[in-house]
Amino acid sequence: MKHWKAVAAAVGAGLVARWASGMLLNAIQRSQSLKNTATVTSLFVFPIKGVGGFEVQEWPLGPHGLLWDREWAVGLPKDDGSYQVVSSNRLQRLAAATASIDLAGQRMTLTAPGVESLTTSVRQSVAEANVTLRPIEIFGMPGSAVEESAEATAWWRRAVGNDDVVFLRIVTARMPQDSPNHQGCPVTEADSIGFHDYAALHIITREGVAWLDTVIPRDHQFPGFEITEAQFRANVVVEGLPFPDEDTWSVVTIGATKLRVAKQSGRCVIPTHNAAGERHPRFEPTATLRRVRRAFHRHQLGRPTKEGLFMFGLDLFHDAAIATGNILRVGDTLTVTERQTAPEYF
Repeated sequence: MKHWKAVAAAVGAGLVARWASGMLLNAIQRSQSLKNTATVTSLFVFPIKGVGGFEVQEWPLGPHGLLWDREWAVGLPKDDGSYQVVSSNRLQRLAAATASIDLAGQRMTLTAPGVESLTTSVRQSVAEANVTLRPIEIFGMPGSAVEESAEATAWWRRAVGNDDVVFLRIVTARMPQDSPNHQGCPVTEADSIGFHDYAALHIITREGVAWLDTVIPRDHQFPGFEITEAQFRANVVVEGLPFPDEDTWSVVTIGATKLRVAKQSGRCVIPTHNAAGERHPRFEPTATLRRVRRAFHRHQLGRPTKEGLFMFGLDLFHDAAIATGNILRVGDTLTVTERQTAPEYF
């Protein structure tokens, strides 16, 4: 009986949170004095897919997102000669590793429990050397990569306890317009992706993180698994607009850089890991997002699907031909310049 009471309470809390979220958004949309600006409060760079990154005060844009963000990944060979890019959902030890980059010295330092740290060059000539190209694919989007170095591959094999992994660096950015599996997001020939899942940049709001912290059931909250901005692997965190106002953003600018929203970000296992690489016992915060932030992308509506996605944050593109080299800074103003209809959550 206690078990069923707990289940009922959790379901009820989910319905209330969903209702409150919808009412808040409706109130925002009805307001005649809608605020359109927020402030960048944090910037994060994640050089390696699925691996912890580092916080910065400012950072330049590269051809497919923040410079050197998701430039690298750990891959496993497939029978057809290509490589499957893996994350901590496949190799959980990746969640406890970190990568940081010295921008001036162009060197990356890798750390992981149980192995000595490794520092290696990130100069672009590494990827342009006369080495074997290795085909890669993520969610139907093809590209090519090279092994960064035998030394780095050996380090990762020790760090994750797998002798088959190869440390890869993107060479040919994945082009989403060639992919039937890009969730129908509006993309152009200029859009490209490194080892990101679906877009070039990821953004969340502090208001969203605070809201999520309040709707996770109390019996799902454990010491060491507090909700943090970094666990969502967002590049940009902003503050100043009420949650879930972001559901309506279509085009934003940060400083002088125009960013186009591709879609709301569907969440997976990654945010359930804490900084030590441990998985939350109750699969939070993804479990709560499954209850209260489940919807279909407008781009998914014409395609068969079972249960929609659990959305939190936004995936965006920038015009690389114009914006590469632009600097994003903490303290920059984000301005919402175009809006769209929010998804309907169920």
